[in-house]
Amino acid sequence: MNQLTVESGHSYNGFELNTTATQFVVNLTLTDSGLEQFEEVLLTVFQYIHLLKSKGPQKHYFDEMKIVEETKFRFKEKGDAMDYVEKVSENMQIFSPEDVLTGRDLMYEYDPELIVKCLADLRADNCCIFLSSKQLSDKCDRQDIKWSPVKYGVAEIKPEWIQKWQDPPKNPDLCLPQPNKSIATDFTIAEVEAKYCTKHPITLSENELCTLYYKKDMKFKVPKAYVCVQLMSPLASQSVKSQGLLKIFEAVMCHKLDAPTYPAIMAGFDYSINVDDTGLKFKVNGFNQKLPELFDLLLTAVFDYACNDELFPIMRNKVKREIFNAIIRPSELVRILRFSVIDPHYRPAPEIYSTIDSLTNEDLRHFLTEFRQSIKADILVVGNVTSKEATWYKERVESNLCGKVEPSKMYQRRLYQIPKQWSYCQTNSFNMEDANSSITVYLQSDPGDIRSTVINELLDLRMQEPCFDVLRTQLQLGYTVYCQNLVTNGIMGLAVTVQFQAQKFAMHEVDNHVEDFLNKFKEILDEMSKEEFDTLVESLIAAKLTEDTQLEEEVNRYWGECKEQNYVFDRLEKEVAVLRMLTVEDLRNWYKQYLGENQKRISFQVLGNAEVEQVDGKGDEVEPPQKKANTDKCNREQSYVVRPVKDCNYPDHQCISDIQHLRSKLTMFDYHCITK
Repeated sequence: MNQLTVESGHSYNGFELNTTATQFVVNLTLTDSGLEQFEEVLLTVFQYIHLLKSKGPQKHYFDEMKIVEETKFRFKEKGDAMDYVEKVSENMQIFSPEDVLTGRDLMYEYDPELIVKCLADLRADNCCIFLSSKQLSDKCDRQDIKWSPVKYGVAEIKPEWIQKWQDPPKNPDLCLPQPNKSIATDFTIAEVEAKYCTKHPITLSENELCTLYYKKDMKFKVPKAYVCVQLMSPLASQSVKSQGLLKIFEAVMCHKLDAPTYPAIMAGFDYSINVDDTGLKFKVNGFNQKLPELFDLLLTAVFDYACNDELFPIMRNKVKREIFNAIIRPSELVRILRFSVIDPHYRPAPEIYSTIDSLTNEDLRHFLTEFRQSIKADILVVGNVTSKEATWYKERVESNLCGKVEPSKMYQRRLYQIPKQWSYCQTNSFNMEDANSSITVYLQSDPGDIRSTVINELLDLRMQEPCFDVLRTQLQLGYTVYCQNLVTNGIMGLAVTVQFQAQKFAMHEVDNHVEDFLNKFKEILDEMSKEEFDTLVESLIAAKLTEDTQLEEEVNRYWGECKEQNYVFDRLEKEVAVLRMLTVEDLRNWYKQYLGENQKRISFQVLGNAEVEQVDGKGDEVEPPQKKANTDKCNREQSYVVRPVKDCNYPDHQCISDIQHLRSKLTMFDYHCITK
């Protein structure tokens, strides 16, 4: 296998398409084998271009695209106003006035002569090739310090390559696409009984293996539907190994689904797959007539797909790279540090990274066999679908469920209770070529209810502006400064995060500045008038009552309730009712728990390298030299281990130097969902 993904075309960003020239870009993500044989990969690209030229213009492809684009435009829903303005302004630079609104979306005139002319410009002597890989570092002998510190190399394309590409040999494995059978033709809006015309999803069907939540769309009235499936299994969070295998399986599914789902994607459908500590989730959406076909492809992937021995190491390395590019970012590592301390079932990404090389294809086969036999499913169907059609999706899922999961064995999200004290947990960044440090001051509250969640949300809303003004504008600690209203596994909390450069500020200085701000913010609340509080409340109510502009927004809100296993689909109405009853004293009293002796506080800290001159705040997705990384000294080549360190600038505060030891002394909150 030489490549993982292939994309081609151009964007409307003004660089690849403008009034001067147009670029046709082919992007290929290569495997290690593909990099070694990149000449053969390039030959295959020109073989396909030669095939297109030899076949000539094909009007049925144009007709297909014309139908698809007209259908998508016909049933296009409202989106973000700012995005729309930007898109129209870009169109004004390219299209004539009458085509500004539709020029990017619709297909107008079939012009075979123009197609032939464009194909003629796809020539071997008219191309640039960009090859990017850390394995090519020895060929990079140039560097433009003024514009970019990245080293690069330049070479002429070999004449024998160009000659071969101009008249490439035929490749029997290449062919033109078959007619697209995923194009929808029936756009009838379904009619349902009055009892199904509900404002929020209802539980249409439920048993010990599967629960179906259903809502017929009565607002947007478009011939589209969303089907969301959550497959929960106790095996998902059983160990670091199981989480690693689940991530590899996600990569396998995404890779193997690329080809069979391509016609559906071209016809305006979409899907997503992701895994977490509860199991596997997937979502399909598009025109409801053809949606069952895409749904079956996803279902087959989950319950039937396997991985051969050739593909497995490629997918394993892909997941390993993605994990690495996450954990070298201080902003992500500080989040990992927080969950490593407070979440008893959390499997830190560095631990997955350290063990992933030991995983085998046999491990994956064994894991999938057990995983598929221990699933409980939640299904959400929303859109232009009848109750009978929604039930079909549930029956399709149920037909693949073959085991009974005892409720006591299902994963329940819980959290450790933090003691009332000021603690800190500090570690070095894994990328010691990065000068950025990051700190998150985490303040824990108690198990939440709807009343406490909206008070905390009000607090966050009022804190955002002064937090940025004091810590970013006045003190100039760093570009990334924000506060967060947290609901973690049903437990309330508040956090303030600052990312700053290590050579400018010491960690304890920033920590103290955050604490000073938290104390001064009390004065802001104490001085808040009733009128100001009422205005704050009304602004939050207005935000919660803002109408959804498209079906996807509504679905995402309901799906969020399923993912958190709360299932309170009318949460917004309940929150608004509570907001109207609050007083400014409620807000002041709530904030007291985050101050002084009441604080349940841990400062999570990731130290950057103060000796590095930072060009900007963005970490490169390039693996740094391992000798400079914060790795386990006993196994430097393979593992990245979070190792808390002590800071002499915190003589009076509790240092978390051993995370496992601390967790062994903490008690856990009971399993809690915010349902009332």
